[in-house]
Amino acid sequence: MPRREEIIAALYGAYLLARFDPRGMQYFDISLEGFWRSFFALALVVPFALHSLVTNYPETEASTTWVTFVVAAYYIVDWISFPLLMIPVAQALRLSHTYIPFIIASNWTTVVQSAVFFGLSLFAQTGALPLLAMQIIALPILMYVFMYQVFVARTAFGFSTMVAAALTVVDFVLSYWLLLQSERFY
Repeated sequence: MPRREEIIAALYGAYLLARFDPRGMQYFDISLEGFWRSFFALALVVPFALHSLVTNYPETEASTTWVTFVVAAYYIVDWISFPLLMIPVAQALRLSHTYIPFIIASNWTTVVQSAVFFGLSLFAQTGALPLLAMQIIALPILMYVFMYQVFVARTAFGFSTMVAAALTVVDFVLSYWLLLQSERFY
């Protein structure tokens, strides 16, 4: 588990990257130990995931315990699948030396992305705007998160914009596919 100072520094680094400031990379511990500790970011995302589960609870006859287990399993598999997929990609592109910084940055920036979507969800729940207006607002936010992930891939991994965008699409598609697969279990 990372120390409090490391968590604060990493979240500040993620914030800077969210502002498209490459200096954010300086705030991550890019050692092998920092790599493993960056997966602690999943714990910081749990409250956002629980909120999403409660507000979007599926219509199912499955027990709450089972649905919670499946959702938890989805989040864990989602968190480890992309880093595992990136190992051969980094090797094939001869970028193994930047793999660890990229995964560290990806893990910590997920907290910022989750917070952004959490804020959007809270705003949607107020009912202040009709559904169409919320969808119109959500589109640029989704585009921003996409550009944020592309920037992280370019900055941390050293990818070209095209390769970074392609890998970001792969990450989105993989997460969505895993979500659809998990929903089949309840």
